[in-house]
Amino acid sequence: MLNIKGKSLPAERRAAVTFAVVTVVALGFTGCGGSGDSGGSGKKHEVASLEKGNKKPSAAASSADADGGRPRLRVDSTEDEVRALYNAYYSCLQQHGGKAEQVTGPKSGGEYVLGSPEDEQQPAEAVKACEKKNPLPPPETDPQQNPNYAENFRAWVACINDRGLRIKALPDGSGWNWDSSISEEEKGSARVEKIIRDCEIEAFK
Repeated sequence: MLNIKGKSLPAERRAAVTFAVVTVVALGFTGCGGSGDSGGSGKKHEVASLEKGNKKPSAAASSADADGGRPRLRVDSTEDEVRALYNAYYSCLQQHGGKAEQVTGPKSGGEYVLGSPEDEQQPAEAVKACEKKNPLPPPETDPQQNPNYAENFRAWVACINDRGLRIKALPDGSGWNWDSSISEEEKGSARVEKIIRDCEIEAFK
């Protein structure tokens, strides 16, 4: 989870916000937030055994099994990729009694969104039914999976500061606080979103 301005955002949602988040990434989907595979699959292909009936499972299959069949964001997932994954998940939640709303209007594209922050508390039945559609964050943005997370996070914050946005990292690496010189309007600007997203990709890939 990433905490910015007192709000906790899933890594994948971070990607969707900044697309971070988009993230997201979401969004970060991913990861901030996808996987540090530089846009490729990042998975080695296993060579099948010549012995009949003794084929090894592919790395892709093993990864899918480990993720429980859920889609996983990449660090460099595009805004469209993050949006598509979350749209599928939110649509599923709504179909199973969850708190999601379909966006209306000529440019909505049939998207679904969570109506408000408290809507993140979804009915257990809906969550269970849609579990395999809920995107996972990039492993690089998960402190539990990335042994270099602290170093990557510091590089992310340093990159953002180097590009003129003054932020201060929280001691536990869970997020940052904005400098008082940055207005609320500027925080949500396309320029700021792009800086945050570009730096995330640079730091975690």
